[in-house]
Amino acid sequence: MMVAAMNLESIKDAASRGFHVQSTVLSGTKDLLLSRVNAFKEGCIQLGEKGKLLKLSMQRMAYLAKDENEAREKTKLAYEYYKRFDNMFTGPGKVKEGNIEALPRKQTLEELKENLLICPLNEMIDKLSVYAEAGVDEVILSSSFGQSQEDLIESMYRIGENVIPYFKKSNIQVA
Repeated sequence: MMVAAMNLESIKDAASRGFHVQSTVLSGTKDLLLSRVNAFKEGCIQLGEKGKLLKLSMQRMAYLAKDENEAREKTKLAYEYYKRFDNMFTGPGKVKEGNIEALPRKQTLEELKENLLICPLNEMIDKLSVYAEAGVDEVILSSSFGQSQEDLIESMYRIGENVIPYFKKSNIQVA
């Protein structure tokens, strides 16, 4: 059984009761990631020996860009996506003519770029290495944020050919 949680107390509580945990940092920072991982670890410690058997999964937006130019282009697209996402999940839920309205964000485009996994290969490996080193067992990739289906599929192939083999040697699974 796996519990999906984002609140630190909920993550810790789920682990302390023997549940695997899935979380996400959405467009949040490395510090937020580490605080969620630490909450999970604290819960596992409370559980005792059985806590060593639990898994932590993190769902993340990811796109393996061919180069820096494509990464910039896709990050701008993701920024527009998050304007609508924030409206529906943390905002007023404004809809106009059947479309979710894009609302201003507090987070800048540059901050979002730092926090998402939309980047070329070496940067993707560096960013995912933080998850492996922190103790995340699985990373679940969410890759659709408005780009074309062809671009999405090409990115998935690049991840399958270049990123997953790299992490097969570590303790993290990328799915």
